[in-house]
Amino acid sequence: MSVEEARRSFADMAALQNVPEAVAKIEDCIVPGQPTDILVRTYTPAEKEPLPVLVDFHGGGWVVGNIAPHNRLCRTL
Repeated sequence: MSVEEARRSFADMAALQNVPEAVAKIEDCIVPGQPTDILVRTYTPAEKEPLPVLVDFHGGGWVVGNIAPHNRLCRTL
């Protein structure tokens, strides 16, 4: 399977996920990087009390996948 085929397969699997959990706010920002910039997404739940932080670094061998397939997982967490 080529890298492009693997990326398409990964995206197709993500499209099968159920509707994601609701969150109060989602913010995207770009972190400069080499060789490309990195999209960082922050999810803020509705709860107002101080909450812990969880950082999810998706893998995919750093070749396959992107932020989109992890949207539902991160919203649920």
